[in-house]
Amino acid sequence: IHNLGCEQVEKHQIVIADISYPSVGLGGEIMLAKERKKPVVLVSKKGMIVSDFAKGNSAVVCHLEYDDDLKLFARQLRNILIQL
Repeated sequence: IHNLGCEQVEKHQIVIADISYPSVGLGGEIMLAKERKKPVVLVSKKGMIVSDFAKGNSAVVCHLEYDDDLKLFARQLRNILIQL
């Protein structure tokens, strides 16, 4: 699993991380993205308490919350990705 996470960060230009639920592995992937100077877009379910540590990472370019309206979320995420 470690190698898969590292490969995914290395393979892509942007990291999109769902931080709705705490995960040490995901935190590691966010730190790897920072080390590799790749932008990170954080997403989380609306109303969830998310880590200030993750949100404060300098690689994070934005934090987008989602709810049950996934079409709206997809449009918002697409607009963010176009800007990057």
